[in-house]
Amino acid sequence: NLTAKSSQSILFIVSLMILGIVIAILIYFHLAREIVDPVVSLSYSIEELKRGNFEFSLPTPRTDNELSALIPSFNEMALELRQHRREMDERLLRTNLQNRAVLTAIPAPVFLLNEDATIDQLNPAAESLQTRLGVSGRLPGSLLSLFHGCVENRRDYLPDDIREAALFRIDEEEFYFLPRIFRFSAESGDGVWWAVLLMDVTRFRWLDEMKTNLLATVSHEIKTPLTGIRMVLHLLLEGRTGDLNEMQLNMVTSARDDCERLLVTLKRLLDLARVENGASQLQLRPVNLAESLERAKRLFSGTAGQKGCPVVIETGDTQTEIIGDSVRLDEVIHNLLSNALKHSPPNKAVTLRLSRRPCGKFLRISVIDQGAGVPEDSRGKVFDKFFRVPGQKTDGVGLGLSIAREIVLAHSGRIGMAETADGTTEFVVDLPIAAVDEVAA
Repeated sequence: NLTAKSSQSILFIVSLMILGIVIAILIYFHLAREIVDPVVSLSYSIEELKRGNFEFSLPTPRTDNELSALIPSFNEMALELRQHRREMDERLLRTNLQNRAVLTAIPAPVFLLNEDATIDQLNPAAESLQTRLGVSGRLPGSLLSLFHGCVENRRDYLPDDIREAALFRIDEEEFYFLPRIFRFSAESGDGVWWAVLLMDVTRFRWLDEMKTNLLATVSHEIKTPLTGIRMVLHLLLEGRTGDLNEMQLNMVTSARDDCERLLVTLKRLLDLARVENGASQLQLRPVNLAESLERAKRLFSGTAGQKGCPVVIETGDTQTEIIGDSVRLDEVIHNLLSNALKHSPPNKAVTLRLSRRPCGKFLRISVIDQGAGVPEDSRGKVFDKFFRVPGQKTDGVGLGLSIAREIVLAHSGRIGMAETADGTTEFVVDLPIAAVDEVAA
């Protein structure tokens, strides 16, 4: 009996253990289905979203618990992401189409490049230019070196002078394109691109050369007989052909003065033509600008004394030597000082100032007078050829500042004007500083 009872007890215990194991297995699979599987599915879905697959969604749960309640929220988030992605794609497509339409509508060749000079986009005009030049997938050689210089110096290249235009020979014809190179970046600030815009200035270049040649030719042809007329007038005034009465003397004197003024104008026209054609080569030597200012002061001491306008020179302790053409730079300073004395009221000082620019790369010559100044609507034209401020009572034909600008540009400098806070007018010339031993061959 004891043995039978013991066997029954063992059987009962084993049965309970088996039942417990079965229940545990059932509970495990239930938990796996209700908890673990949704977590795994959720983790997989998140990975799909990270890869950009916003079309993925989780199936609707069959049970109702906290974890199952998370799945509809996740699907809603995925739906919103899909809609946002679709809107972004549509917006990006519209932007690309608009950009392409703008590029296509621009008649001038336009290249969009990466910093390594790889062309990212170009418009039909640029494609046509590449085909005509026989180059493909890159900028023309003359522009490539210019582009690399802009990238290296991190500076835009925006010339306005048509003489800076690049020459291309296409089908045995010459074409001039003025390049404008500038960089831009996305609104997010990620990445930098460069744009190269080529403006066809062939016709303007031709007209400019024709105008310059015409001025030089006409001035030279007029100067020859005018010199003869001048000689005759001087002979008449000297009485070589007999005495003149008072009326005749006044008439001949007036004719001589007009002849002298016309000769000065012709000389300026010839100088301008030579500078623009590059015929007037700079004789580069070490130039002491402080000495140039002193020479200008001595030259105009008589004019300044007549008006009671002292010429004040301010140099301070700044460097005074650059590399340049002393004769040409003196011409610039003389022109600016002459204008300042003409327009300065009596008994008011005219200042010649020499200073170093904050960047350390330029010396600035400032010519400051206390005259009436230049009207605001005329300030952008004072360096144009033949321009004179309306209402001026002084003599001149409007060539002096234009010639001065050409000389300064030939020195790789800058010239401009400004009206200071105290009402004075200041003309400035910035000239690049170079070591004294850097004299061009």
